[in-house]
Amino acid sequence: MINIKEFKVDKIVLLITIIRKMRFTNFEKDPRFSKIIQVASRFTNHPDLYKTIMEDSTLMNDLSPILQSDSFQTIYEDALVYRDEVAKRWETLEPTIKDYYTNVLGLKAEKDILVNIVNPKFNTGTNNMDNEIFYAHKNGKRDISYDVTYIMHEALHCLFPRKKEWTTMQYCVCHSLIELATDNELRARLGGNNQNYTEGHQDAGNIRESLMPLWVTFLSQKGGVSGYNVPNNKTFEKHMNIAQNNNVQNMNFEELINHCLEHYKEYGLTESTFDFKKNKQEPCSRDEI
Repeated sequence: MINIKEFKVDKIVLLITIIRKMRFTNFEKDPRFSKIIQVASRFTNHPDLYKTIMEDSTLMNDLSPILQSDSFQTIYEDALVYRDEVAKRWETLEPTIKDYYTNVLGLKAEKDILVNIVNPKFNTGTNNMDNEIFYAHKNGKRDISYDVTYIMHEALHCLFPRKKEWTTMQYCVCHSLIELATDNELRARLGGNNQNYTEGHQDAGNIRESLMPLWVTFLSQKGGVSGYNVPNNKTFEKHMNIAQNNNVQNMNFEELINHCLEHYKEYGLTESTFDFKKNKQEPCSRDEI
């Protein structure tokens, strides 16, 4: 099971998030703060770099007036309130999450996770591909299922981190399967609206759609798919038959990921499905939910 060790608010992580979301011209031009600006710019793919700032005593001393300012303290205190709300939501929904993790995804692995909460004004969702999540979202204030859904999304990335040998296509397949499992199916089972399986990164929409015959097959022995109208067309039926012949319905989620990484082309996914040319950055990049 995914075990949340702690929901915490780290002032440095919060400050980095503010820097990433807002432009502070004077701050950016000040050479004293070049290190934190560099960390902020790389935070999406290297979130653990925030620890290097805390190890820099000179920089921490220079940051002290900012961290103690009234404006920052207001953002920090709001984050503390939000942290308590998220922790309560997780506690309320944890039994349902545990049942889904164990009996639907078929996972048994224990994973301890530290959740770094930031202010919900700065929509953030990323992870260090190990055991830390960095999260907040304004939608969590009005949808009890939203926060825990996306914490589980990031937690699954920690459980199934990107491997060096994966191609970009393989990472996008893994990411899209996590979106199907959490952003859509889990959220629906928690009472949220998955809008007929349209939740997730825009640039992964074609990938999720192509994986749906396989996903419907995967859930066919696990309570069925929630909130999705299965299309009546020959291509969908063909790919469902392939999935059934590959015994997808009897796989757990880890087995499903490994199967898809090797066999995704069998389900009609081609380079055009991934639509790389239209993306100015790497598709399915880890940030901004």
